[in-house]
Amino acid sequence: MVFRRCFAMAGLEYRFPPLTEEERERGRRRFLNARRSNAARYYKDSESLRLDLGSEMKRKGLTVRILSQKSGESEKDVDFLVGHGYAPVGTTMKVLAALGVKPANLPRECITCHIGA
Repeated sequence: MVFRRCFAMAGLEYRFPPLTEEERERGRRRFLNARRSNAARYYKDSESLRLDLGSEMKRKGLTVRILSQKSGESEKDVDFLVGHGYAPVGTTMKVLAALGVKPANLPRECITCHIGA
């Protein structure tokens, strides 16, 4: 099915002129920006945080090693966060900031988590 850009009024049909390259580019940029909103993300539990971390890492092509370098945390702590969905609050916030994610909240497991101490 082909979508045609037209406007019918009282039996008359008007076809819009084709889009210019500038209009196409502007529409493409608006679409790409709209897919990932800038709103803070809400995590209902550690599983939702784990899944979001995995999808963001895959989308940006990051590994645990690169993410640990960007966040300044140890690889062990970043790997624990990616695998379990929770880590100490400071570690979690640094990793999310390195990914460019704004959290609205953190899972309650992050509050009571102590790694290695």
